[in-house]
Amino acid sequence: MNRKYDPVMNDPSVDASARPWHIVDPGRGSGDDRIPLQANRDQGPLLAPLWWRILSGRSFAWRSRLLAQRALRWLELRPVARDAARTGNWRLLLELRARRRQASRRRPHRPTVHVDAQVTSGAARRKRSLLVTGVSLRASEATDAPRLEIDDDGCTAVVHRPDGEPLRLASPVDPTCWSPNRFPERASNDVVVLHALPLKYDARSVRRRLRFAQRARAVDVGATSDMADDVLVRLIAELACAGVVIGGTLRPAVAEAVGPELARLVEHVDLRDPKHLLEGRQRLLHSIDIRRAASARFAPRDQWCSIGAATGIEVRATPSVSVLLASNRPERVIEAVDRVVAQRDVDVQLVVGLHGAQMPAHLDAAIAEHVGGIDVVVRRLDDTMNLGEVLNDLTSCADGDLVSKWDDDDWYDAQHLSDLVRALDYSGAVMVGKAAEFVYLEALDITIRRFAAAAERLSVTLAGGTLLLPRADLVAVGWAKVPQQVDRRLIDTLQDRGLPTYRTHGFGYVLRRQGSSLAQHTWQAGDGYFLRQGSEQRAGLDLAFAGFGEESKS
Repeated sequence: MNRKYDPVMNDPSVDASARPWHIVDPGRGSGDDRIPLQANRDQGPLLAPLWWRILSGRSFAWRSRLLAQRALRWLELRPVARDAARTGNWRLLLELRARRRQASRRRPHRPTVHVDAQVTSGAARRKRSLLVTGVSLRASEATDAPRLEIDDDGCTAVVHRPDGEPLRLASPVDPTCWSPNRFPERASNDVVVLHALPLKYDARSVRRRLRFAQRARAVDVGATSDMADDVLVRLIAELACAGVVIGGTLRPAVAEAVGPELARLVEHVDLRDPKHLLEGRQRLLHSIDIRRAASARFAPRDQWCSIGAATGIEVRATPSVSVLLASNRPERVIEAVDRVVAQRDVDVQLVVGLHGAQMPAHLDAAIAEHVGGIDVVVRRLDDTMNLGEVLNDLTSCADGDLVSKWDDDDWYDAQHLSDLVRALDYSGAVMVGKAAEFVYLEALDITIRRFAAAAERLSVTLAGGTLLLPRADLVAVGWAKVPQQVDRRLIDTLQDRGLPTYRTHGFGYVLRRQGSSLAQHTWQAGDGYFLRQGSEQRAGLDLAFAGFGEESKS
């Protein structure tokens, strides 16, 4: 950002108020020695000369310059912070930063598990067992209910049952610790054997083990003849929940303990020829498959479901999600309903808003015919209501613990909602979503991929048709009563309140763009906008390219 060649800075015909807020008027000196003094005459000092030197590259290392530019982008995305910087109210800016730090440290979402039994914990020294880590447990208060006792090692012993036999399961994995956060698409380390990782359980060793394993091309868990089976199962489960690429031949007892699907994925990785190991998109897809298989067996929610199935105790741990589907296009409604019904591993409630007088009368019966046994609410809403008002009306009808927004013209994989729920469990964010990483340009008949390197981290780049958050938080914030950009307004409101939002992987979601008819989209952007950002492309609508399973492509 060299000021000497900046046309906005040097063009005297450009009004100062039209310049970006961080571009300041010329100050003392001449040529490259000029330093900024103020943005506008009535706004006072804005950027100190030190900031300007960092941004212009006249001093300090390139890393410092990038950090300063990142700070400016952070301010641009937050209206309150931007106004504080413009007016020189640095105390307000620091308060906003402190509020954001405090909010990011808390865990806003704790899934609720209902257990029709009395639950007692013997983990006195550990204060709480891993079985209740990250969940809010609601046990039965009936005196005649079966009693479950969680012992010190985190396993579960079922006592006071007629058969008298205790049931023991492998200890679950804490999703807030072992998560795919910042999992890289390309590996930077060679294949590493499991013994080479720090295997202690102090905080520093756990962080180093996770960071090193995620960056490795693969972790070889086959050469562990001197390791006990239960220890090896635990290590495999933790790394797999974090999406680490694991390979090697498993001992029969270990393969049985981790489950057939996870064992198959581990043995699928061929470590004999490291040059042919998974890379790029295939590496990410394998990571997603392995974390799904591991979570389905070792996550706290799923462990409680296993306990209920094995003991006959009623356990309700499957997440309930209310899907908000607002549409003013009758030809898209049934297709969108079918995609919602196809979702797996979640209890879905479908809340449909038929918006406008052009929606035919037979749609209500057609929707009821396609939903099968899931709960459905159909609302007919007047043309005078804007999109934000429609979504607020649908939210008031939602009964699920979580709420997700759904677009009627996009494509969703059958595990789309379950992936979002898992991301909400491990991210600590108040809202999660996917970016529009895969886009189908209907006018050109191509599928493109863009922004592939910024997934699995805190982010504000979320597609509006993928948002998921707890219903209580959505009711507290509400949708902005505007006809467009309701998704961006919701993200901005959460950011201004210091509540983090998280971007998970972009596979399993394809955004549809009809470039010849922008009037059909609330997001006004032509095909050229997406083509300039694309890094890969395929001919036609390629759902396999976007990571869809076979059941979702049919």
